Amino acid sequence: MKLPSIFTYFLLVTLPLGAQEQVKHTLRVLPLGDPPPFVQEMRDGARYEVPPPAGVIPPRMVMIPAPAKPGAAQQASQPPLRLRLGRPSVAVTLTDPQQQQVALNLEQGANWLNVPLDPCGSSLALVWRWGKSWDKARTLVLPDDSAARAEGNVQFANLTASSMGVVFGTEKLRLEPGMTFSRKLTADSPATSVEILYPSPSGGFKLCLSTRLDATPGVFSRLLIYAADGHNPRLPVKVLRLDEPS
Repeated sequence: MKLPSIFTYFLLVTLPLGAQEQVKHTLRVLPLGDPPPFVQEMRDGARYEVPPPAGVIPPRMVMIPAPAKPGAAQQASQPPLRLRLGRPSVAVTLTDPQQQQVALNLEQGANWLNVPLDPCGSSLALVWRWGKSWDKARTLVLPDDSAARAEGNVQFANLTASSMGVVFGTEKLRLEPGMTFSRKLTADSPATSVEILYPSPSGGFKLCLSTRLDATPGVFSRLLIYAADGHNPRLPVKVLRLDEPS
């Protein structure tokens, strides 16, 4: 009578690890930067939009190749992932990602960017161009799981090359390049004032953004600071406020 249970146990412990459980990870990609100016030209009496020069916007589509496993046939890639400035992509589910990172390839097949994955199992990859062209990009990965997206959470991230000043209510902080920090809004707290300040060439800090945050049921927020890379920007940095369902 004990044979079936012993036999079942033998099968479980001798099966390869991948056959028992596959590790899954969700990924979203958010490109940050300024869109190029809208330009039109007249042709045959009609107005046509002039496509932006190469490299001034991120790739419209990227491919995520399936991980290659020794002795197994190459699996099909994920469906193309559409990228738009200032908007998170749809979430893609990765199965057994290799070495906790994933490749983002151009539609032609060449590699564009390698994205590390957060250990929590769900990542939001912030991507921005490095230099004058999106051919070279950098990334900062944020946790995107239920803990990071908890109601009332407010996360700040600095994607610039300079220290930024942050005033959260009565709290004053310096946010170094590539760093993040989080605070919590509660339902019984009043609206919280927030200021983002950038370093002035003449010394001190100047105001970039002044706003107020309210605790909204079922919502968390991110404030993402990035370098303005458009044509003759009024300020050297910009802030994207992202309010999403928790």
